[in-house]
Amino acid sequence: MRRSNRGGWHLATYKSGGQEGRDSVGRYYNYPSAEEIRNFYELAACWRAISVECYTGGGFENGQGPWVMVEVRR
Repeated sequence: MRRSNRGGWHLATYKSGGQEGRDSVGRYYNYPSAEEIRNFYELAACWRAISVECYTGGGFENGQGPWVMVEVRR
């Protein structure tokens, strides 16, 4: 099977906050900031486009908190 070099899309969401720690049920997270996420992706590959958005959303512990969504295209 031949692989295409045309590129593609990647979408990911991350709990945010710019710190690290445990959530209310004991799970460990690093809670990166939007700036950290953008820097990680810029260093990882040569993307055609990078979009980083911040929003408030829910989690497994039924609370609201900051999230970062990143969408990139190769």
